[in-house]
Amino acid sequence: MSALQTIRIAAEPSALPECPRGKFVVPVLPNPVRKLSLVVPTYQEAENIQDFLVEICAVLDQALPSQYAVIVVDDNSPDRTWMKVAQLMPRLPALRMVRRTDERGLAGAVMRGYQVAEGEILGTINADFQHPPQLLRDMIELSKNADVVVASRFCKGGGTGDWPQDRVMMSRVACQAGRFMLPEVFNDVTDPLSGFYMFRRPVVEGIEFAPVGFKTLIEILAKGRANKIAECPYRMRARRHGVSKVTIESSLAFLKQLRQLRIGNVS
Repeated sequence: MSALQTIRIAAEPSALPECPRGKFVVPVLPNPVRKLSLVVPTYQEAENIQDFLVEICAVLDQALPSQYAVIVVDDNSPDRTWMKVAQLMPRLPALRMVRRTDERGLAGAVMRGYQVAEGEILGTINADFQHPPQLLRDMIELSKNADVVVASRFCKGGGTGDWPQDRVMMSRVACQAGRFMLPEVFNDVTDPLSGFYMFRRPVVEGIEFAPVGFKTLIEILAKGRANKIAECPYRMRARRHGVSKVTIESSLAFLKQLRQLRIGNVS
């Protein structure tokens, strides 16, 4: 299946399309067919996903009527998140889905979503309601004059909400490590660890990425062609259902990502 072929959903699991394989390169698309492609990576989000997608599409129906697609990339969730998405297709015509059966990891899922996206603007948001869907309207407006728009917890007006203190501390330590390893990225953006952002397609077209762990924005800022970056403040919400996917392994993956990007920038 071509990376640019429109993803169509069937209710039966066997009919779900295969994920793109090989290198993580977003293809050049001279004439995007829609304004926005929003990628939603999922794993074990069956309790959240249907309410979340209904809310996302309601916001985008007002902001960009008939000009967007929402692409769910699910890592073959044991709780059948992918089936919940498939069941919504008749109700939400802008919905697309990729079900990954031989790959894992949030960063890779996001990049696979960008590979099949057909939007002029690409973006991502988490499916657990920690990122407020209503903020998409402000981000779309900011994208008119920016290459990248980052929803930031740490710029003026943002916040971490009711995050526990250990998560706040982990985030601060991660940012300090990032400023040491990749100052050209971490000194220009208040929240380069954000999982809620959007960018113009030419920022990444034709560039090979090596997604690691949970963080994709860092690599896009380090390797991409972004000249103007805008930030949009938000206060992070509590997860509505389920449990956080942040683990010791994800922290180690983040450090590995920083090392790879630093070596690439120095070489």
